[in-house]
Formats: sequence, C-alpha cells, structure tokens
Amino acid sequence: TQLGFGAITVGSILPERRPGNPKPRLIRYPAEESMLNCYGLPSIGLERCLINLRKRRDSFGTKVIANIDAPTVDLYLRSFSAIQETVDAVELGLQCPNNRDDSGEMHEPHNFERLLQGVAACTHKPVFVKMGFYVTDSERQNRLALVEMAARYGLDGVVIPGIFKREDPRVSLGIGATSGRVTFARNLSTVRDVVDAARGRIAVKSNGGVFSGADAFQVLAAGAVAVDILTAIVYRGWAAASRIKRELLAEMDRNCVDSVASLRPPFAV
Repeated sequence: TQLGFGAITVGSILPERRPGNPKPRLIRYPAEESMLNCYGLPSIGLERCLINLRKRRDSFGTKVIANIDAPTVDLYLRSFSAIQETVDAVELGLQCPNNRDDSGEMHEPHNFERLLQGVAACTHKPVFVKMGFYVTDSERQNRLALVEMAARYGLDGVVIPGIFKREDPRVSLGIGATSGRVTFARNLSTVRDVVDAARGRIAVKSNGGVFSGADAFQVLAAGAVAVDILTAIVYRGWAAASRIKRELLAEMDRNCVDSVASLRPPFAV
C-alpha cells in the first residue's frame, strides 16, 4: 500500500512443488526497458503457499490476489477451494507461455466451461481469469469467445497479456516471453479487443508495458479498469506505481478529465 499499489498478485500457485525451467531464464534489455523470461512456473506448491498466506493476513492491509494454475479442472478447483479463504481474490491462470507441459487445454471451451461451473458453485470471493496471449486470428477468436463465456458466468474480471515470444540463445530454452515497454502497443490493442467483447459485463485489466502515467491514461481510456505492472518496477524502482499515479493525475489535468471513471468508455465496467 505504501508503494502505491492497490493490490498484489502472487503466484502462479501450483498444486505441487515445481522447480521451473533450468537457468539462465531471465534477460534484461536495458535499451528497450524490457525483459525476456522462460521461468516456466516455478512454485513452492499449494500447501506451502497456504502456510505463507495465512501468516500475512493480519500483517498488512494490501489486497492480495492469488494466481493459480493447474493441469486439470479438478486440480484447479482443489486449489481454488483451498486458497480463496486466505486471499482477497483469485485469478485463474489458464496458460503460462513458458510451461512446456501446457499445450493450452484450458483454452478449449468445454474445459473452460467446466472450470467456470466448478468455480461458480463454490466461490464467495472476486474471481478473475488470465488467458494466454494471442497471435493468430484463430487464437484471437478463441480468447474473445472465452471472454464472452466468462462474462456469462459472472466472473469479475479478465486479462489477456499483451506479450509475445522472442528467441534468444542466452536463456535455457532459447526462447521466452517478453515484458516491458516493447509490449505496450500489443497490450493496448488487446485491451481494446477485450473491452469490445466484454461490453461492460466484466472488468478488463491491462497487462503489458505500462511505464508512465501517459501509458496508464491510454489503457484506461481504452476501457481497462486496472493496470498490472512488473517490469516497470525493475527500471523505475519500487516507487514506480506511485510515480505512475502522479503522472496519470497530471495527464488527466492536461486533458481536462476529472476522474478515472469518466476517462473510461461509457460501456466499460
């Protein structure tokens, strides 16, 4: 909270412990203020995460969102049921781009609907879904159809990262997922796509390349209601969120916008 964040997302939390991909698995591109990673979902596992999350409940007031991932619907629901008591919201991570064991089964509509049915039957916390990025038109159509389904089942929010993959022999897999400034244009385009599909029925979160108040202004004007940042912290420091918020206020003043709510399109949540 003191750093300017409204919430922190932890994870991905997996049912069992997982080491992730071999090192090296992270590269910085300072000239682009970007990074590439092929972490592959390292996790200490659900049970250890539950212990840690129970310890923090009374220690500080920042809202905590748990991102969970699992290879099957049943394991998703097991994690969801166990973890929602320890956090303020849960985010369903459908696919990690660097997980070689995940071929995207949760993006299959019948699997996703089974997951939503199970979640709807036992949830009493806000639920978000984080889908995999898209490149091809068929992937785009799939993701937007899943957004429609998520809205129909009453989920609270959706995010599709604006990332892409890049080859680099310096990481162990030879390829990884980008983050940072180079992803901003793709993120903004994705936000517009998802907001159009959501039609005000489900909140849309921005994920990718927001480094400044001007960046935040653009994604909020496109219809996002929240902004994820990660790589901005690496290049702008721990005060990145506070700086972006101050810059956003200045940008709103320059554009004669009196509130974030009025900045968003009228059909956005």
